[in-house]
Amino acid sequence: MDNQPFTHLELEISIDDSSDEEVDKRTRQLLNELRDLNEVESVELLPGITAPAGTKGADPVTIGALAVTILPNLLPKLVDFIQNWVSRGQGRKVVFTGKVAGHTVHFEGSVDDFQKVVAALSK
Repeated sequence: MDNQPFTHLELEISIDDSSDEEVDKRTRQLLNELRDLNEVESVELLPGITAPAGTKGADPVTIGALAVTILPNLLPKLVDFIQNWVSRGQGRKVVFTGKVAGHTVHFEGSVDDFQKVVAALSK
């Protein structure tokens, strides 16, 4: 594997007009899909103090939040994957927070626009 430092991002998922339970369900589905990708080094639910009633597991999680670790050169593939995931459901949004190419990023907008930000920072 490359000697590049990993990029760590937090993804905050929201879905218009959805309950906490629905957001949690969709977040866990995204978690499983990301775990199946070879490009992602690791992905986990973010720990927290809020967990919707009826969710599996004893550890509380932050609803709709994932921590992703990836090599910087594979970030465009991750963004493409997230863009595809967002387009599969109505009202889905993802906020990206982390460091990209040494720059702290907090991005809320379309995945297409985030792809442009990543490209600009990676130059």
